[in-house]
Amino acid sequence: MITDRLEKTKSINPWHFVWIAVAISELLTALLNSVQSFIWYGKLSPDLLIIGAIDGMLVPLIVAPIVISFMRHTAELKRINGQLQQEIAERRETEHALARSEERYRAMIEAYDGFIYICSPDYRIEFMNDRLKERTGYDATGHICHEALHE
Repeated sequence: MITDRLEKTKSINPWHFVWIAVAISELLTALLNSVQSFIWYGKLSPDLLIIGAIDGMLVPLIVAPIVISFMRHTAELKRINGQLQQEIAERRETEHALARSEERYRAMIEAYDGFIYICSPDYRIEFMNDRLKERTGYDATGHICHEALHE
């Protein structure tokens, strides 16, 4: 039950609280203007009510674009974060698949009874299996292919 409530609070946008705070503060401003009007004039003063109404409209008009902008940016960041989380999950799966493939490759190379070596485009030995190392008597990795294998 507590976890359900926590999940619900995570989905609440904090900018909604800003809207609520602005609305409440403007209602309090209107209430205080009415109280001040009664204290000063003994009745509701149209001038103070107009000032309160202007103040009540002006602040939200200033705050609204800022809050809307932050809400849009927050939504965009959530969307991007979701994409990144998906890409991370895909990358992890790819890395696991690559590790499994490398394990199979190594097991196959080690189980093969023949000679295996891999040369780079510049004709240097990048890899040679243990059987070939035993046959040549040394690890020729890094040496030029035809020179290392014909010694």
